[in-house]
Amino acid sequence: MKKKPGFSLIEVMVVVALLGILSSSVAVAVNPTKRIAQARDAQRKTDISVITNSLIEYEFTFGQYPARLGSCDSSTGRKNGNCPVNPPQRNWGSDSPIKIALIDQQQLLKQLPIDPKNDVTYYYYYRPRRPNQQPCQGTGKYCRYWIGVRLESPIDPLKPIYRCSDNERLADGTGCKEVNNYNQ
Repeated sequence: MKKKPGFSLIEVMVVVALLGILSSSVAVAVNPTKRIAQARDAQRKTDISVITNSLIEYEFTFGQYPARLGSCDSSTGRKNGNCPVNPPQRNWGSDSPIKIALIDQQQLLKQLPIDPKNDVTYYYYYRPRRPNQQPCQGTGKYCRYWIGVRLESPIDPLKPIYRCSDNERLADGTGCKEVNNYNQ
């Protein structure tokens, strides 16, 4: 009997095991779920920056930021009470002061962006300082603002909020950055 060339069962099992280890390490390295979350976070940061630029242009034109009615003006709707609106609406409310100011009045944007998920966890949240609050007190104007969003995959897990603000009284200061709280 001639011996036929081929692989032994042990050799085949070793190759299959190595392929399994390689494919699982590639799947861990690529992690499509995390990459998708990071892509949504990048969209969130872009949207917040677009809204911020429109707010700055509005303030330059009118000397104040769009008003606030109630205590929640968000991409899930508006209500008197804390955000988010639950159940969430599909968009900023038709009576939303930021929507009216940036789209209906000034046409600075074609539409106000909404969060890629836009649910009770991930939504855009706008909040100006009222004329009777510091540092606006006595001005009769909405003189400071912040707008933010919760991130799915923040760089620092202790700072899950991306927020833009010109309120120097906030602990994290002004500008656009990842912070641990919307309004601190």
